[in-house]
Amino acid sequence: MPQQRQQLRRSLKTLKQEGFRHVYHLHGPEEVDAVQTIVRDPLYSNRKQDTGPFDIIGDVHGCYDELVQLLTQMGYVVQTEPAQDPATWVCV
Repeated sequence: MPQQRQQLRRSLKTLKQEGFRHVYHLHGPEEVDAVQTIVRDPLYSNRKQDTGPFDIIGDVHGCYDELVQLLTQMGYVVQTEPAQDPATWVCV
């Protein structure tokens, strides 16, 4: 038990680095009893609540013309001039 307690104390310091957004330390039975509700927030990358339809296109390196053609066929309106930075491309 002492070894497990020691490992737990050490791991609490780095718990947020493991992907937990909120870490609550409850000290003693009184604080545990005082907890009313625990709400589990989904991770930012968890998009299960989003419903489609989705258009997912991957691996378009160096294929701008083909990408524009595909997006046009799918009903999107694409700017005629490609942006220097692909992060600024806009499709509507």
